[in-house]
Amino acid sequence: MSELADWRSQSALDPLVAQCITVLWPLAIPKLSPETLLECFGAVVKDYVASASGRQSGWKNLQAHKLIVSSYRTALANTASKKKLYSLFLQTHFLSWLKCTRPRNGKKNPIKSSNPKYMLRELTRSLDLISYARWENKNTMSL
Repeated sequence: MSELADWRSQSALDPLVAQCITVLWPLAIPKLSPETLLECFGAVVKDYVASASGRQSGWKNLQAHKLIVSSYRTALANTASKKKLYSLFLQTHFLSWLKCTRPRNGKKNPIKSSNPKYMLRELTRSLDLISYARWENKNTMSL
């Protein structure tokens, strides 16, 4: 019973947290390490998996997710410790990422390679495309 109450209170806080992230993120990003950004990116992946599995009402934090994915992509491109980030990603977020990219409705699996660099690049592209598609769909529905 308390788990349901926790879920409801978390759902109520989601829009407020997303709004805070979109306002504060540009100020905080210079202070964040690539490892911290990886954890934020992992939270976006887990949020997407929870949304896709129906545990959340919808993926409403598009702007916050875009900021996080974009920041992580930039940090990954500019860091000298890519191997460390790849191994941390594989250890902590890989299973969530697999759930995020699993085939749906009989479609082929989008994973084309077992190379971690390729997988991470494809994940960021996938999340950007998903964010854009949902944002575009939301804006067309409101017209």
